[in-house]
Amino acid sequence: MSSYQHVLLAIDYSRQNLLIAKKAQQIAAQNNAKLSILHVIEHVTNDNDNLMADLLDAEQITLAEFAVDLGIVEANQWLRAGIPAKEIVTLAQEQAVDLIVIGAHNHQGILSLLGSPSSDTLQRTKCDLLSVHLN
Repeated sequence: MSSYQHVLLAIDYSRQNLLIAKKAQQIAAQNNAKLSILHVIEHVTNDNDNLMADLLDAEQITLAEFAVDLGIVEANQWLRAGIPAKEIVTLAQEQAVDLIVIGAHNHQGILSLLGSPSSDTLQRTKCDLLSVHLN
């Protein structure tokens, strides 16, 4: 296994975020790597710019609070709007990330046919990806 220089923690505000974060934090510490965090807001519309600005402000506060608890500085906190897999991969390329840590939810029925951010990210990324299994 190679030594990682930059670990990106991609979160979705599920109740298991702390489990995923601890894994990312542990790997970053073991490799003396930079740790960044990203949250992607899905299904963004331009119908109401004020509503969108309010949503982004609220999400930025939530992200900052979570990141501070992990010791992640503001310069390594990212909030994006769009398709999660695409935004995760784009940020990873822009920031020279060599490991993405993301949660993998168990989807059943029709949801399993639609894919998930973790599987979509795996198909798109060129760096390593750790998919933390969540129940």
